[in-house]
Amino acid sequence: MVVRIARNGRPRPLSTCWLYRIAVPTGEQAGVIADLGLTRPIPVTFAEAEAVIDEDGHGEAEDDPDGLAQVYVSPEIEGWTLVIGPWCDPCSSDRSDEVLRLCIGVSSRYGVAQVYYFGTQNDGSAWLIAEHGGAMLRTCGSAPGGTWRAYLPERAAGLAMVFKLVEAAQARWRAVNGAHLVPLVRAGARFERGRLVEHPEAVAA
Repeated sequence: MVVRIARNGRPRPLSTCWLYRIAVPTGEQAGVIADLGLTRPIPVTFAEAEAVIDEDGHGEAEDDPDGLAQVYVSPEIEGWTLVIGPWCDPCSSDRSDEVLRLCIGVSSRYGVAQVYYFGTQNDGSAWLIAEHGGAMLRTCGSAPGGTWRAYLPERAAGLAMVFKLVEAAQARWRAVNGAHLVPLVRAGARFERGRLVEHPEAVAA
């Protein structure tokens, strides 16, 4: 396993079709590398890391066709260390159990380990959250309108359903545009179908 770690350059947004990442709330880059069993670190810039991540996601590396032979480990970014690459896939039939085991172990030391996958080609997303040595949530979602799978006990299945409902509701959300009416509501005003039908003074009378 080759570990590419950033030593210089400014952090930059990552843009790739398939992005897999483990997030750990610590600045102990060396500790995360050791806890995940990663070896052979090679310093790279952020720009170089971005190119490698994109190449691995597309399976374009001749010596690493499945992207599993290397990952990128960030320095501390706003209190977090990121591990990025297909090796972090929380739903792959080849990797999911190992990723779950590793994240449970990492969460025992750092309190939390979070894994995310997002595919920009309409091929779904996934979450894995471990806290204090226990798995809290692991879900895998297919393309929009497809199926969701929850792998952990009932609590996780419930959280997965909440996430699915919230995601579906986002399409119908809109910004609150009646902030000026909040004082009236707090004073006891009554509204019907969006119209003021009972003023606070009337209520007080």
